[in-house]
Amino acid sequence: LTNFVSTDIAAVPLLWIIPLTLYLFSFVLVFSRWAKPIHRVSVFLQPIVLLPFIAYSFINPAILPYWLDLTLHLTAFFLAVMVCHGELAKSRPHTAYLTLFYLIMSFAGMLGGMFNTFVAPFIFNGIYEYPLMIVAALLLRPAIQKQGSEQWKSWGMQAIFPILIFALGWGIYFAVSDLGAYMDNIGTALILFSGLTYAFRKQAISLALLTGVIIFFIVGLRVYMSNTIYKERTFFGVLSVRDSVLLNEQGRPEKYKELFHGTTKHGAQR
Repeated sequence: LTNFVSTDIAAVPLLWIIPLTLYLFSFVLVFSRWAKPIHRVSVFLQPIVLLPFIAYSFINPAILPYWLDLTLHLTAFFLAVMVCHGELAKSRPHTAYLTLFYLIMSFAGMLGGMFNTFVAPFIFNGIYEYPLMIVAALLLRPAIQKQGSEQWKSWGMQAIFPILIFALGWGIYFAVSDLGAYMDNIGTALILFSGLTYAFRKQAISLALLTGVIIFFIVGLRVYMSNTIYKERTFFGVLSVRDSVLLNEQGRPEKYKELFHGTTKHGAQR
């Protein structure tokens, strides 16, 4: 989240303090005496916030002022960690095993930080670990547990609809020669599918996979429409080169190559 908001929303110094504060504050809440009602509220609110979060922060972020876009990301992040940490707190063992429990929890947090710092920049050319973690957090929502083969059958049934939407999206991609002409229709369809996520709020697999499919197509469409010819990720962020048509000194359209850092354009050349 910190990498995403600091390069694609606002390059504000010390912006990383806000997500870190929310992350640590969630532990205070889920291990407090009010943990149970707070967890119920977090589980209830998460799918409600998910709709505007996907619709505005991913599908059409340009229409929002940066502070509102940032607020949506932080709210969705806070609810996600509240739900996940709430489930973690519910699984807290007997006091005899608490030391090991907290040690494993801290070690897992360290592994997550190491992945974002040392692994993700080398295997991704964008901030793709962020949407992946959104999907992973939704997979960890509380759900009705069944026994044995019934559980596998339930998971399989929950995956059917997202898989069908995924197949439909690929079918449209290969069948339509000019997707750019239908971007308004595609955006509307993605927003409608985002609304459907609320219907699957009690089915963690369906909710997570459908959200993942929607974000996958959003990211893919952005790459498709941006005419990106080169993209790499470094310690300082994501750099990309895009083909574009701009007006030259005589006011005539001319092909240029533009350099972007995140969503910030740093220049163009013929």
